[in-house]
Formats: sequence, C-alpha cells, structure tokens
Amino acid sequence: MAINQRTIFEICVLLLEDNQRIEAVKFLCRIAHYTLFEAKEYIKYIEKKIYKIRDPWYNDPGLYTECISYISQNKKIMAIKRCREITDWDLKKSKEYVDYITSSEKKDLNWVDSSLFKI
Repeated sequence: MAINQRTIFEICVLLLEDNQRIEAVKFLCRIAHYTLFEAKEYIKYIEKKIYKIRDPWYNDPGLYTECISYISQNKKIMAIKRCREITDWDLKKSKEYVDYITSSEKKDLNWVDSSLFKI
C-alpha cells in the first residue's frame, strides 16, 4: 500500500509536534524510502512551514521591530533577552528567532551594518 504525500506530511508534523525529529527522519527513510539527506531536508522544510503557521513572531510585528532595533544597535543579546520576556520562549528558541531575523534581514533587505554609518 502506497502512502500519499499528504499522509507523509501529516505524520511528520505529528512527530515534530511531539519533539521526535529523529523519528520523523527515520519514518521518511523507512516508509517513504527517502535518502537520509532527502529526509533531513524535508523535515527542515516542514519545520519552517510549522513555524510560519504556529509561532507568534509572524503575527507580532512589535516583537520583530523591537528585535531589529536591538540588532541594528549591535545588541543581539538584548534582542534575545527581550524576545524571551515577550514570548516566554526558552533561550534556544529565542536565539534561533534572533538569528533567523538577522540572516533574513541581511539576505532579503541587503542589510548593512549600521556601525558603518556612525559619525
């Protein structure tokens, strides 16, 4: 019996929600016959999709703006701290968020280090 792509996605999401990332990769390798590389990439893709759907930073422009403000002042640690205070996330997730917006700012908006323009 073949498993369709939607079922594979739903099973992986359930495993990821239970913090079973390794089990999700194993599932993709064993049942869906993905290579290890393909399975890891697919899990990364799903995680990005889940974050976009479920995490408040996509719905809270104030958090994003405040973190960008700290980052532009070279206060990344303050951005992480403030992110933790606002969202009640743990340190790891807050750091991942700040790293994510830092990298997306650099990539998407050709972000330039503001220290170059200090007088």
